[in-house]
Parts: sequence; structure tokens; C-alpha cells
Amino acid sequence: MKFILIDEQVQYREGLKKIIEMHVPGSIVYTGDYEGLKNDMYHPIDVVLLDPEIKGISPEEVLCRAQTTYPKAKIALITFLREPQFLSLATIKQEVQGIISKSSTPVTLASALKSLIKGERYISQNLIGSILDSLSPNKIEVMPVGRSAQINISNRPNLTDRQWEILELLTRGFSNSEIAEKLFITEGTASLHVSKIQKKLNVGNRVAAVMKAITNEWIDKSVYIDEYSKKIR
Repeated sequence: MKFILIDEQVQYREGLKKIIEMHVPGSIVYTGDYEGLKNDMYHPIDVVLLDPEIKGISPEEVLCRAQTTYPKAKIALITFLREPQFLSLATIKQEVQGIISKSSTPVTLASALKSLIKGERYISQNLIGSILDSLSPNKIEVMPVGRSAQINISNRPNLTDRQWEILELLTRGFSNSEIAEKLFITEGTASLHVSKIQKKLNVGNRVAAVMKAITNEWIDKSVYIDEYSKKIR
């Protein structure tokens, strides 16, 4: 398994290199700054670990360079979350396989790496809230369930139509009281539905439920892509 770690901070990338080598037996880890993305001397690379916040270069440009140089590699961002809208859009468009907090412990980093290697998507728990906040400053009208071509129905969990409707509202930042008003139900009923959704998705809170729905393409993402592409141009 070959990794390349791109980060402007030498101390951080050398520390992360040691963690990778310790927890991924037989791994080969290359490290460098942004210059390491300008050529493909390290091909083939399996996983790119990338800090997109490089002085004088936009995060979008940094990510595009990584995708161009290593088109077959899994890409995970390592970040302190200074660009939540960029991260949210990258997540929704599935341009990256993971978003890892730089404040993660070595154990958590190891767990994230194992998820990436297995082909699973990973988002650090302490980043989810900020990413979602950047998604929902403006409520967007919900597309009726089942009418979108932008969803993955092959592995959708067994939610009722009402629960899908509420999950879509959750992804747009609606509170329980706003859901109740929108759907003409009581706030208690809305809260009960949210609890059942969390149980069926095997998650501990509404934020995790939303991120699971987004990353698995269980809901229509096109409205987000259109809305937030405009904001970061």
C-alpha cells in the first residue's frame, strides 16, 4: 500500500508518516509539500492524504491538482476545517473518500486509515457539525421522495416514506419544530421520527444520520451542488 502525504508542515507530515507505517504493515509513505503534486514520480499511489489549505493556492486548485496527478488514488483531506463550504461540497460530490481532522489522536487516525483502505468513506466526528452548518444557511425546498435521478436506491435503508421526507428535511438544516410546521405534525411526533431514523441508520445523532445519507447518495445531492458551487466560485 503506497501513500503520499502532502502537507506544508514538515513536523506534522513526518509524525503522520510514522503513524501510517506503524498501523499499516508493509506500507510505503512518501511525503512532501505542494510541489509533490506537480508530477507523478511516485506512481502508482493508492492513497493521497492532502491538506488542501496551502498558502496562496485555493483549496479547489489543490484538490484538482491531486486528482489530476493521481487519478486512480483514493484522496482524503487532512484539515483544521478553515474552509467548511469547500469540504461540504467535496463530500457531497464525492470528490474525496475522507475528511480527517488534524486534531485526531493517533488511534483515531489509524482507524480512519483502515476505513479508507477498505474503500469506506470516513469523516471525523468533530468536523461533521461544521460541515453541516455550511450546508444549511438557506433552507431548500424538498424534492418529493422517489422523483430524483440523483439517488442510489440499491442500498437504501428501510425507512418509511414519512421518514425519508423527514431525513431530507434534516439535511437542509430543519429543526424538529420546523419539521413539524412543514409537515403539519406535532413536534413530539417529529422528534419520534428522528429517533427512529437514527436507530435504523445505526447512528447516535441527527448530524451523523445526515452525513450517512449524503455520503451514501440516499438523497438527492444536485440541489446542494448547484447552491454551494455558486458560493465558492
